[in-house]
Amino acid sequence: MGIKQKLLDVVISTLIGGVSVFVGKHNRVKVSSQIAQKLTPLVDIATKYGSLRFLCLGVLPEYRARTFFTKEPETIAWIDSIPAGEVLWDVGANVGIYSLYAAKRGLPVQSFEPGSGNYYMLCRNIELNNLSSSVHAYCLAFNDFTRLDMFYMSSTDLGGSMNSFGEATDWRGESFFGCLSPGGHGFYY
Repeated sequence: MGIKQKLLDVVISTLIGGVSVFVGKHNRVKVSSQIAQKLTPLVDIATKYGSLRFLCLGVLPEYRARTFFTKEPETIAWIDSIPAGEVLWDVGANVGIYSLYAAKRGLPVQSFEPGSGNYYMLCRNIELNNLSSSVHAYCLAFNDFTRLDMFYMSSTDLGGSMNSFGEATDWRGESFFGCLSPGGHGFYY
């Protein structure tokens, strides 16, 4: 852990301790919740189609917003090349950065994200950008056949990826230990 992180941890602990002294232990959770809501981190990204706003409840969503144009420039170029009137299916939409970009461009979007935390962030990002008439989100996985099975999550961090439906294997086909394996439904298309 770096010095900046240690310093931040001390500041946060001091703030929480101060809240307890000021409002009493019985109201600490209520006041802390109100502070957390006021401190909700939002990141605005300017695109050629207009501004996009992302809820960043964690390090990974912030990273995804910050690297919007640099992490996968080929994905941005591909979305820009989709003919008007086509529908984008964003399978494994994560927190929705590409879904929102396509919708801002004017494309109708179907977003599919089986991870519950990421699905929540996807839906909040759709709401924050007033794109619910353009982006329709579904909490389901795609698979080689329709079935109920386990959804193996390599991480429960918001914005996390590299999860697997039906078996705990990564993108290389190697097994991994899933930290959480909620049931889910896979859909064959």
